[in-house]
Amino acid sequence: MSNGTKWFDTLILLVLENHGWSQVQNTEFFKWFSQTGAVFSSWNAVYHPSGPNYRSLISGNYWSCNEFDGIHRPNPGDLVPCYVEAFKGHPAERHNPFADLRSEKLQTEASLSTFQGIFYRGMDDQNDAHSGPDALSRADGNVMHAVSSVAPSSMNGRYLIFLVFDEAYGVEYSSNHVFAAMAGSMITTPRIVHSAMTHYNFARLLYDNWNVEAPPEMVPQGNTYSGQPLWQLP
Repeated sequence: MSNGTKWFDTLILLVLENHGWSQVQNTEFFKWFSQTGAVFSSWNAVYHPSGPNYRSLISGNYWSCNEFDGIHRPNPGDLVPCYVEAFKGHPAERHNPFADLRSEKLQTEASLSTFQGIFYRGMDDQNDAHSGPDALSRADGNVMHAVSSVAPSSMNGRYLIFLVFDEAYGVEYSSNHVFAAMAGSMITTPRIVHSAMTHYNFARLLYDNWNVEAPPEMVPQGNTYSGQPLWQLP
């Protein structure tokens, strides 16, 4: 079980779809995170398609190349409360890692203002940049809506907002170079983090923050995860 938190009490997670780093440079969320928190300039997804990337973000292992497994595997949601909010429609099954991994502490009801744990603001395929001619612009507005509704005065404890794309398409398909960024109540100085990171590093952050031991399955054979902390806060 968790022995308290290291950096934040509530993680607000947003995951968008199918765009590489170079495709999002003109978005409002890119500007907002650059001015408010930290942007990771060298973040790479670990696989294609969606399912393996979502599982990697939460558990630190892609487990299979299937879109959805629905099999319990060790993940932080077994140890700390987690909640999936239908923020802009219900996230597709393949975009719901807590259901995919059968997280044991998945909650059926939660309020962001009082919740402490992993709060996933999920969106459907029309709102998460996945589909449609205005996919990215629609998602841009949704992200700004999501972050603007969070403020220290409305939260019960320290919080971190984390935005990441599940995988890259277009010119960055092979490299899987995606946008990732964070902002939160304890981050006071905007920064750009140039160190190479992957979805595995984010999973490690979850274990480190809640002071729980990461399982050996977290480091799949052949990946480049170094075991280094994602960052130092504040």
